Amino acid sequence: VGLDEQTLLAPVEASLARATRQNTIASVIVMLLALGTSWLLRNAADSQSRLAAGEARYRAAFEENASIKLLVDPAGGRIVDANEAAVRFYGYPREQLLSMGIEQLNCMHEEELARFLSHARGGDPEHIAFKQRLASGEFRRVEAYAGPLADDERALLFCVIHDISERHATEQRLKLAASMFAHPHEGIFYCDADGRILDVNDAYTRLTG
Repeated sequence: VGLDEQTLLAPVEASLARATRQNTIASVIVMLLALGTSWLLRNAADSQSRLAAGEARYRAAFEENASIKLLVDPAGGRIVDANEAAVRFYGYPREQLLSMGIEQLNCMHEEELARFLSHARGGDPEHIAFKQRLASGEFRRVEAYAGPLADDERALLFCVIHDISERHATEQRLKLAASMFAHPHEGIFYCDADGRILDVNDAYTRLTG
């Protein structure tokens, strides 16, 4: 009995057709996976580049700014970072400054410092004036502005410090002068370098008539 060639080869041809379809589908899937992987890698590279650029801008603004800036861990008050202006102002080497707690600089009561850190950590920018002690032992009057700053691991406080020692001394001198000028029994007058009287208090007018 003779066998028909087409009938005999039909199972083989069907198997070859299935294999071809499977190979085509697999090739399409591999191509899609390759395209997807390439897109993800490109996006990751772009994100990394943007992150690096943002970090560089932040670092430049933090380091190169003339204002005294500190990053403080509100949980324990440890100084996490300090810019060059802070290193110059406090007089400590950077490594030593970053090993210190904020309480070693601030002349504040423990309760007052805890309240300041708690309020600043709560989200509201906190502002306070107080004394700070430098490495030389000198005391300086400062204003501190602090607010929360979140990084990848923890919430930190971003602190900007302004030295107001000269302004505070001027204010104190003006207050003293004002209180002296208002003295009811001492005659006081102000004059310029040429001796021209600029102002007098009431006691002076009474004494001189």
